[in-house]
Amino acid sequence: MSSTPVLLVDNLYLLIISQLNVSIHPLFYWGILAFVSIVVTLLGTLFIIASRRLKEYKKKIELDKNQEQLRSIYLKTPVMLHTIDREGRITSVNDKWLEVFGYTRQEVIKQKSISFLTIESQEKYKNLFPSFIKAGRMMEVEAQAVKKNGEIIDILASSVFELDGKNRPKHGYTYLVDITKRKNDERLI
Repeated sequence: MSSTPVLLVDNLYLLIISQLNVSIHPLFYWGILAFVSIVVTLLGTLFIIASRRLKEYKKKIELDKNQEQLRSIYLKTPVMLHTIDREGRITSVNDKWLEVFGYTRQEVIKQKSISFLTIESQEKYKNLFPSFIKAGRMMEVEAQAVKKNGEIIDILASSVFELDGKNRPKHGYTYLVDITKRKNDERLI
C-alpha cells in the first residue's frame, strides 16, 4: 500500500476524533484505509492508461501531419513524377506530370506507364525492363512520350524500384525531364 492514502486517512481519522470526541472502531478505520487505497490505485492506473493513449494519439496526429506534408511535396514538386505498381500501372502522379501531359489524374491512374510512350519507346522499355528490375533502378533513359493532344515530346526517365521480401518490384518511383528543346536543338546542328 502507498503511504499517501495512509497519511490521508490517518489525518482524516484524527480530525474526526478531535472534533466529534467520538471513538471509531479500528475495523472501520482500516476499511476506510483500504477503500481509499483502492481508489487511489485505480485512479493512478486510469491516469497511466490515459497518459499512454494521449501519447499514442499525439504520435498518430504527428504521423498524419508528416504524411500530408510529404504528399504535398510530391504533388507540388516542379518535376514530373509518377509511381507505378509491380505491373507497371500508375498509382500516383504529381501535378507537373498532369500539366505537361495534359491529362487529369483520373485518366492516368491505373494506366500502364508505358501506354503514354510512342510505340518505339514502348518496345525499348519492354526489352530493357528486366534489367531495370534486376538493377533496382534505371538512370536517364531517353524515350518519346505522347501528350493527350497527340504532341510527341522527348523525355529522360529515371526510376528506383522498391522491392518486396521476394526481391520483386513492389513500387517504382520515376521522374521525367522534358528534353524536347535540347533534342530539337541537337537535330538542328
